[in-house]
Amino acid sequence: MKKRKRIPRPELDRDQFKVLHALRGIETKDIAKKSFLAYSTVAKLRRNPRDGGTRFPRHTTLVELARIAGKKWDLVDDDQIVQAGEGASRADAGGRRGRPSMAAI
Repeated sequence: MKKRKRIPRPELDRDQFKVLHALRGIETKDIAKKSFLAYSTVAKLRRNPRDGGTRFPRHTTLVELARIAGKKWDLVDDDQIVQAGEGASRADAGGRRGRPSMAAI
């Protein structure tokens, strides 16, 4: 069997982890009811991709889950993003430009 190539995308993986971390302690069925997502969708997001979980979740799914966690996922300019505890913009810190960010997380 041919091994799948993993596409490196650490910034999106971090955002997905932040959303799931914010939903820690809430049961899967409650998240599914509040977000109007299928139970299986939420359950697979919480599983490791090696164990049958979702590898590349849709953007709209993560936005809905962030909304349930009380966060807002929005496109913002790089100069509006402040690193936690640094007080410098992402552009000053040498971060990536032009990608969506979870400004509230």
